[in-house]
Amino acid sequence: MPFQKGKSGNPGGRPKVIGEVQMLARQYSKEAIETIRQIMCDQKTHPSARITAAVALLDRGFGKPSQTSEITVAKRVSEMSDDELIARIDELRRAGPSDDELAAIATGSSEPISLRTMRNNDTNEYD
Repeated sequence: MPFQKGKSGNPGGRPKVIGEVQMLARQYSKEAIETIRQIMCDQKTHPSARITAAVALLDRGFGKPSQTSEITVAKRVSEMSDDELIARIDELRRAGPSDDELAAIATGSSEPISLRTMRNNDTNEYD
């Protein structure tokens, strides 16, 4: 449901506690940046910690680098023909685990379980 024109989606504003925590944290901004700088420059510090510190400084100074994502949008299932659905199911089966592996995952077993065995097992709740 969209917001009504001229009305705030958050009429109470930001929670006061969060604002107080931010204010307290910001009091230590200079010291925090200096600590990060010291870690980055200390040759005795493990390289991974130095890299993490350098990235933290760059992110704060320039912002995090933008990331791109490639997304393929397929038709909705309700818009697919029977042939398209069958082709998509076959594609997913080739790419993913077998039906028996999925059954093992569903039951928490470490070994693949035949779906036929599951269906024929009268005590199994997956019927």
